[in-house]
Amino acid sequence: MGFTVGATDAVELTMISTYQGSVVMNVFHYVNEGGAILEADGENELLTLIDNFKLAAWDAAGADWKSLVVGDFLLKEIRAQVVRSTRKYYVSRIILENGGAVGDGIPSDTHMSITTRVALIGRGHTGNKKITGLSVGSFDGAYFTLASRVAFNTVAQSFLVKLNDVGAAPRWRPIVWSQLNPSVTNPIIQAYPQPTVRVLRRRQIFLGQ
Repeated sequence: MGFTVGATDAVELTMISTYQGSVVMNVFHYVNEGGAILEADGENELLTLIDNFKLAAWDAAGADWKSLVVGDFLLKEIRAQVVRSTRKYYVSRIILENGGAVGDGIPSDTHMSITTRVALIGRGHTGNKKITGLSVGSFDGAYFTLASRVAFNTVAQSFLVKLNDVGAAPRWRPIVWSQLNPSVTNPIIQAYPQPTVRVLRRRQIFLGQ
């Protein structure tokens, strides 16, 4: 059992976490730029993508998301699934790692927004990654502190990195992708945190379960 991955297929990578009783999902997309992947290799390639994403973003030395969120934030699982050109079943890694920041966390509906942009303008050409679980000391009034913005700007740069495949060759290009326009796979060229504290009104206790 397995699946092929086409030469221009897109993969959706989903971080599934829990925080203050809520399920939190952060979604990323990558396009295959390394040629077609055979059926026997598809699952292993996507698991490698998960591993390399985790190393680049969650626990990279000096740029790690993990150290910037509090202990109540638990990264449970990361899934990867081909979503273009034909949707395939997902593969996953169970993570079960807590954040490393000390102190109380911000409310689960409060977050830092990291904007991602491609070389085009207009609807469908920007993305937002909503990061919650930061410590209460990370903001002052309506704004995140300069220190927290600098730290998360370093994390944001990991969202621009082309990730390697099983053979350690660059293959997976980060993109902004939408189901409304699935044929478009524009590469992300810029990522940066917004300075203001945002509230996600749709996040509720046990949402997603």
